[in-house]
Order: sequence, then structure tokens, then C-alpha cells
Amino acid sequence: MVLSIKKKMIFSNILMIVIPIISFLILLEIGISIVGFVRWDAVENIYESNTNTYSAQSHMLKFKEILSHESNKNLEKYIVKLENNLSNLDYHFTLYNNNKIVYNNLTTTEQKEINSIVNKGTDNLYYENQKVSIIVVNFKIEDNSYSIIAHTNNNINTNEGWFSFTKLSLISLIIILILILFIIIIATNLILSSWITKSILIPLELLKNGSNQISKGNLDFEINYNKKDEFGEVCDDFNKMRVQLKLSEEARNRYEEYRKEIINGVSHDLRTPLTSIKGYVEGLQDGIANTEEKKKKYYSAIHTRAIDIENLINSLSSLSSIENEKFKYNFKKIKLGEYLKEKINNYKEELSQKNIKINLNIIHDDYTLLDEKEFGRVLDNLLENTYKYGKKDNSIVDIKLDKNQEKLQLIFKDNGPGVDKSDLDNIFLSFYRTDKARTNPANGSGLGLSIVKNIIQGHSGTIEAVNNGGLEFIITLNIFKEEK
Repeated sequence: MVLSIKKKMIFSNILMIVIPIISFLILLEIGISIVGFVRWDAVENIYESNTNTYSAQSHMLKFKEILSHESNKNLEKYIVKLENNLSNLDYHFTLYNNNKIVYNNLTTTEQKEINSIVNKGTDNLYYENQKVSIIVVNFKIEDNSYSIIAHTNNNINTNEGWFSFTKLSLISLIIILILILFIIIIATNLILSSWITKSILIPLELLKNGSNQISKGNLDFEINYNKKDEFGEVCDDFNKMRVQLKLSEEARNRYEEYRKEIINGVSHDLRTPLTSIKGYVEGLQDGIANTEEKKKKYYSAIHTRAIDIENLINSLSSLSSIENEKFKYNFKKIKLGEYLKEKINNYKEELSQKNIKINLNIIHDDYTLLDEKEFGRVLDNLLENTYKYGKKDNSIVDIKLDKNQEKLQLIFKDNGPGVDKSDLDNIFLSFYRTDKARTNPANGSGLGLSIVKNIIQGHSGTIEAVNNGGLEFIITLNIFKEEK
């Protein structure tokens, strides 16, 4: 699935929030587990310390019990036993009998700590802080007063010690979690920012490169960006723009070639009659035409060439008019078959003089939208073309009107030699004539068929030329249908 830039940004923003939260929760769980483990270890130590205290008390009370049933003669023996038991529990002690020290293995420091806390005559006492644990057991046996004072430095206060440890641990844990969370947030932002940045910079670089290529005139360059995101659409539009620019450039080049052809064609077609006129005028000036008959011949030739120039100018004017986008056709609903009958009937005398025979075959007739004047020029130019390039002794034009795929089809076919296959695609171009025709100025300017094609296209129709036992023009026009 390809994400759009918008979705990527939304997704990255969500991840920037979710990832740190999840990471924090995971780290918090780990921290709590660690604290709990340490706490359990501390509890075990506390339990062990308390157990030692209770054991020490138990041994001291047992010593009291023994002395209550045994004679003092075995006192030393029981002291040694008590010493061993308390030493195993890391306790030192002092034994008093009637306020006299019977046994003492306390250090000077331990003695001072005891003196600062208890008096020798104090009743049974248990004292404990973070540093020391002191146990005092007083008892009497007959006339003897005994006091056992035990001391150890290996004690942990349950409440204060744990509170202090917990406070320190939590502070450390919070600091560590904040640092780790900060690192995660930075890393997440860097990774996601890099992801978004690449999604933007890569297509921007492609677009920049594409713009540079176009600025250099390379219209064949194509941006290859296949992701279906916002930049994919921009790149597609860029490629479409490039194609349109290329088509425009090609059209401009074609227009330039066309303009050159127009200029060359006009120059050629004007130069020939003008050269003739110039020659005849010079002949008149030089007295070559020294008889009335010759003068009449020269004047007639000059007039003919002037008519050729006039016809060329009229053709150029007509072509310019119909190629103008603002040119307006005067369309009317006309039955094409009836229109053809009337027009051909008007041509009869002229065609007879030119030895042209027309066979009109109307298979299917229907209404279409015609500009009578402009379509009449189509017929004029096609018949003129037949006269110029058909058989001079017996020109025959077959005109057939039929229906083809819901369109009217009008076919003009002559019995001439046709044209070369290489010329068929070009005969509708302005000033285009076959090599043979080009050498004969009497064959026209080469604008007639170009005018025909433009008029047919102006009628939303088509025209094509084929060789079919002569040159054949196939015209298609839309059938007029009443809107319901």
C-alpha cells in the first residue's frame, strides 16, 4: 500500500506520540520490576537481621533459664556456649553479676554506644536504629542479679532504611526514564523526519531535474516516479505538460515549415506569370511585336498571366479565410442528393465544353448541414482537379452518394492515371503538386485540394484520396438528426 504524503505526515505524528508512550510504559514496567527485586532482596536482609535479633534474644533467655536450674559452678561453661551462639549472630556481649563484669568481649566503641543508650540497671530492653542493635536482659537468681547486654552493628532499620532506599531508587529511576524517553523521542523524530523528508526531497529533485532538462530544450525527458501519492500526480501532470510542450513545439515547427512552403509556393507561382508578363512587356517595348496580330497575342498572354495571379490571390484569400478560427459557416439543413443534382445540372454546359462527363448515382439520400456556397467550392475544385489531371479527350467523373455507418458517403472518381502512392498523403497540403504538375503553371497553384479539405473539416466531415482505377476522393458527412 502506497501512502500519500498527507497520510505519511499524519501517521508519523501519531507514531511520534505513540512510540514514546509505549517505550515509557515498557521502561516503567522494567524499572518497577527492578525496584521490586531489590526491595525483595532488602526485605530478605531485614528479615535475616530480625531473625538474628530474635535468635540472640532467645539464646540470652535460654542462658537465663539454664542458670535458674544449674549451679554457678558451671557458669563459665555456659558463658562460653552463649559466646559461641551470639558470635555466630555477630553479637558481642557483657555479663554482669551483682554489677560486676563476669564476661566482656565488647569493643571500646561498642561499650560507649551501649553507655550512651542504656544504664546497667535498666529493665529488659531492645533498642535498634540504622547503625546498631542492643539487647538488654536483666534477671535474678536467688541473691544474684544478672545483666546481659548484647550489641551488634549489622542491623538495618526496617522503616527508615527502606524509605531511604526507595526514595533514592525512585529518583534514580525517574532520571533514567526521563533520559531514555528523551533519547527515544529524539530518535523517533529523526527517523520519521528522515522518512517524510525523503518522500518530499526525492520527487522534488526529479521535478527540478525535469525542469532543467526542459529549459535546455530536451522535451524527450520523462520523470520516472511511480508512487501514487501527491507528488505522483504532480509528476504525471509534469509529464503531460512535457508532452503538450513537445506537441506544441512540433506544431510550431510544422507551422514554420508550412509558412516556408506557403512563401516558397507563392513566390514560385507568382514568379512564373510575372516572368511571362515581364517578357511580353519587354517584347512590346523593344518592338518585337511589330504587327497588330503579334501585339494582340502579347496582350492576350499578359491578360492570361494576370488572371493566373488574380486566381492565386483569390485562392490564398479563400484559404486564409477558412483557416481562420473566427470563420463562420452559414449552415442549412439540406438534402445532399438534391443539392448535387442541382449543382451538376448547372455545370452541364461548362462541362460539355471541357469534354467532361458526369455520372451521378444516388443510392441513399439524407439531410445534412451544408454551407451551400462553401460546399459549392468543394465541387468546383474537385471537378477542376479532374479536368486538369484527367483524360483530356474523354474525362469521366463518377459521383456516388451512399450511406456508411450512419454517415453520408460521397465519392468522386475520375478515369485519370491517378497519382503516385507517395503523393497521396500530401495532395491536400497547400501548394503541393506532383513533380509533373509543378512544371506546368497551367495546372494551378496547388491550393485547391487544401481548400477542399479545410471546408470539409469545417463541416465536421472527413476526406481521403485513394487510387482506384483513377483518383478517388471519399467524403463523409454527418446525417442531420432532429433533436427530440
